[in-house]
Amino acid sequence: MSRWFRHYAGMMRDPKFAMVSIRTKQPVERVLFVWCCALESAAEINDCGRFDVSTEEIAYFLHCKPQQIQTVKSELETIGLFSDGIISKWSSRQFESDTSASRMRKLRAKNGHGDVTETSR
Repeated sequence: MSRWFRHYAGMMRDPKFAMVSIRTKQPVERVLFVWCCALESAAEINDCGRFDVSTEEIAYFLHCKPQQIQTVKSELETIGLFSDGIISKWSSRQFESDTSASRMRKLRAKNGHGDVTETSR
């Protein structure tokens, strides 16, 4: 199943990512890609911000060395965006209400379809 996560407006201009780019000597787009991979992994795992993203896999997609990705991941942890494989402030930025399950149940009940099980996409 496809899961959504909130991507906040202004992220592309957030000075934290520019700072990580400067400190790691990596392009800012690489920093943002690593951050987005962590967010996507956390959404897929769906366990309070826990993520598991492979340094080697990211390096493969970006055509760079795993050490370059590890440097970025380490700096993102140093500045507090995540810690021990958990996205900081995940629960305050991602809401259970973002899922459609309860809205669909209400809509089906309103339309007289009763307790119909959800279909996969």
